[in-house]
Amino acid sequence: MPISVRTWKTAFLVAITTAKRVGEIQALSIKDPYLQVREDHIILKLDPAFIPKIASAKNRDQEIILPSFCENPSNEKEQALHSLDVRQAVLNYLEATSSWRKDSNLFILFGETCKCKNAAKYTGADVRTAKIKDAGLILADTLRKFLFDLNVDDGLAAVGYSTADIPALVKGTLPQERVTKLSPRLHSEEDLSKLFEASMKLY
Repeated sequence: MPISVRTWKTAFLVAITTAKRVGEIQALSIKDPYLQVREDHIILKLDPAFIPKIASAKNRDQEIILPSFCENPSNEKEQALHSLDVRQAVLNYLEATSSWRKDSNLFILFGETCKCKNAAKYTGADVRTAKIKDAGLILADTLRKFLFDLNVDDGLAAVGYSTADIPALVKGTLPQERVTKLSPRLHSEEDLSKLFEASMKLY
């Protein structure tokens, strides 16, 4: 089975079993102790860097149970139902991706993983000889040039902020989930602090 199909099948089974949001499913981790395999179920927990929509301690520390389904099928019908066993699907998925998995997220990305090169191309950058690993820097330089040409203020410092304001900026950013949840990467308060610090000066 192609890894893309296996990913979709496993993600679908996890989604209908748990009724969790997309962001929560993306935040499932295989790191110990966030993945625990039991004889008749799997226990999953969210990566602690993930901030759920309702950021209570209960929601952040919740255990997500994936039970076995028709674990010991005794007839053809039960065998068919067993093919929907989410516990076994997750275990098969982990085994299939173990040799080349690069991070601790339960689900891996497949297909094109870097769109920065195309984005830079469409904003006018010459990317004919660019390497994929340089695409992010090329896009950043292109956007920085746009801001400079448009005479946009040179970072947060130019509009009155300093590094002393970073804790308050982070605190104000955390509730803005309509924006932060668009990020393809999980981020912590420390990540946001570094982002604001790097944004003090742009040029």
